[in-house]
Amino acid sequence: IRDRRPIHRLVSQVLAAGGAGAGFCIVNGGDPVSWACSFVVAAAIFALRGPLAARRFNIHLTLFAVALAGCFLAGLLSRLFHTATPAIALVAPVLFLVPGVPLINGGIDIVRNHVTIGIARIGFTLAVLVALCLAVGLTIPMLPVRISPPFSLPGAWDIVLVSIAGAIAAGALACLNNGNRSFMALCALGGLIGRLVRAVVSQGGLDLIAASLIGTLCSTLVVGFVGERLRWPTVVASVIA
Repeated sequence: IRDRRPIHRLVSQVLAAGGAGAGFCIVNGGDPVSWACSFVVAAAIFALRGPLAARRFNIHLTLFAVALAGCFLAGLLSRLFHTATPAIALVAPVLFLVPGVPLINGGIDIVRNHVTIGIARIGFTLAVLVALCLAVGLTIPMLPVRISPPFSLPGAWDIVLVSIAGAIAAGALACLNNGNRSFMALCALGGLIGRLVRAVVSQGGLDLIAASLIGTLCSTLVVGFVGERLRWPTVVASVIA
């Protein structure tokens, strides 16, 4: 997938990165001001990452540099526009940089007894996470001291909002992974179902971990069922969703 000719133009990819940042902000309880901040910052991170990656810098230093610049911008925007959820606005824009596919593939490799490559993939992922966490940690002092509760809409509207945001984030990640429109729609469907099921089950009284497990299971079943019949890469779509 990575080595295929790029399907989307740079503008589309930048907008997709912004959509992923805003979607992650919504599902984590950011307020509307944080949505806008996360969109701008995630788009800026993606636009900055491209030129650095083209120069073949060390991947971990590149991700640290772009995450640090993005978190600094997020902290600055949070102060300027007085968002009620500055911590979410700081973290959400960098979440699309987390390498979820290598992490899950590493676990699968170890289960299948390909231990060496599995450990290598997990080690790469952990190093990236350390770089991102360090960038976030260095900019946390910029945030206001106050801690506000997560933003939510009244009643069932919150479930609708979070489910739509899950679909936007998953579809945007599919775009950033060079997927075509049909593949983006499949991933968006999986993201929508996963967040919807998790929200509904959580309302029924289950804890967050169990609700997340059930939501992910339902999303994976639907994505796998549709992807198998259309001969699409179901593992990649399931992970993105």
